[in-house]
Amino acid sequence: MVPKGPLRYTLPVKDGLAKQRKAKLLYLPYWRFKGLSYKVLDQRQFKSSLLDTTVSAFTGIDTVSSLGIRPQVATLNLAVNGNHLIPAQRNAKEALRYCRKEIAAIREKYGPF
Repeated sequence: MVPKGPLRYTLPVKDGLAKQRKAKLLYLPYWRFKGLSYKVLDQRQFKSSLLDTTVSAFTGIDTVSSLGIRPQVATLNLAVNGNHLIPAQRNAKEALRYCRKEIAAIREKYGPF
């Protein structure tokens, strides 16, 4: 399988929830970043940190940067076009920049974690 872009996933809907509601479910886009982050301090030093976070890919909900759950413990479903997916308004590079600003603000307020 060779995708034309990042694979998209949806969180599962609780049994019976979709049938109880008459409105359609809409899936708001989030970027998930997981891995190591490196920052070069000078020619001989660098700083590494673990990165495991979600960031809104929809610019209308910047203040809600969390999914409210830990995606690593959820079973995700591969999304198919037309599954009520709202397209991303923020690309991965912009989302990572936003995430780094948020992390820097938290570290400034509460100290390193």
